[in-house]
Amino acid sequence: MSTENLETLLDIELDDLADLPEFVTPPAGAYSYLGEEFSAETDDKSGTVYVHVKFKLMQTLELVNPDDTPVPDGTVIDQRFDLGNEWAQGALKKITTAYKEGFDITKLSQMGDVFPGSEGGIVLGTRAGKVTEEMKLNDEKPRVFTTIKTISLG
Repeated sequence: MSTENLETLLDIELDDLADLPEFVTPPAGAYSYLGEEFSAETDDKSGTVYVHVKFKLMQTLELVNPDDTPVPDGTVIDQRFDLGNEWAQGALKKITTAYKEGFDITKLSQMGDVFPGSEGGIVLGTRAGKVTEEMKLNDEKPRVFTTIKTISLG
């Protein structure tokens, strides 16, 4: 980055800085979705290859707990899968299997062509993150993360 670019970036008004995005975890349930993004990236420091999948939840169809508050239609969720981890590969396979059958594809690289703009149904679950000693001391609850249970096209 040139010094000129840095100076331009630092000349931004403080009120113009973006607000921190909200971390949204949809409640467990069934949703219709629109595929937004399917891409791969390599972490420059570790060399780890990740697949990034982004969904737009178009409508809440049914919640596991009817007392939960549904997320607004159009809420975007994303998942990142470490291709060096067999658990992450297994979770990613839940997504790719529906596309393999529905689009007759055989390679992970083809997902980037067929996923964006695709529509279907998705069943989401939730899982709690790790609890650290600091969280215990501060009586903090762990973050809740989205898990993909099943996915279908159409």
